[in-house]
Amino acid sequence: MKSTGANASRRATALRYHERASDLFIASDPNKPGARKTLREALVNANRALLLKPEDYDTLVLKGKIFFALGDRLSIRQAQECYNRAIAAYPENSDAYSGKADLLMYDLDSPEEAESMARKALSLAQRDHEDPDLVEMKYLGLLDILEGRGKLREAKWLLRQALRNHPSEMMKEMAEITLKRMKGALL
Repeated sequence: MKSTGANASRRATALRYHERASDLFIASDPNKPGARKTLREALVNANRALLLKPEDYDTLVLKGKIFFALGDRLSIRQAQECYNRAIAAYPENSDAYSGKADLLMYDLDSPEEAESMARKALSLAQRDHEDPDLVEMKYLGLLDILEGRGKLREAKWLLRQALRNHPSEMMKEMAEITLKRMKGALL
């Protein structure tokens, strides 16, 4: 009985550290002084949560986001390690694939692999019937990568799919903005 109570207590404490890390991450504004300090405090709390629950998927993904926001070369590599651990532990969850796609596209200059990760994230999100807002974000992530790679036809096709599957006002606005940007790129 004691170990069950102790495990529940560990989980509860890990959750509190995770929530504190998440709150600090959300509150960090990269345009304000002290943002790095806030991110480092978030990192401390994420690490504490992982000491109690070493393979907690949500905390690994959050820690990857925190490292990504720090943005220096070492932090980018550490973000990649967090995403890799999350994917290895839970290969059927989409968020770590999305985070890794961003890293690969914008910091590690691996656009082909970034596209693959973004496609996997979208596929998993659709399969699991994730919240429509989250699925839309996966569409937008892949769309951004396709556009960045100059795959404008594929991007337009994906945009049509996104609008058909998720005809929200936000998606319509993003489609309009994206199509204008693509039109400018073609001129």
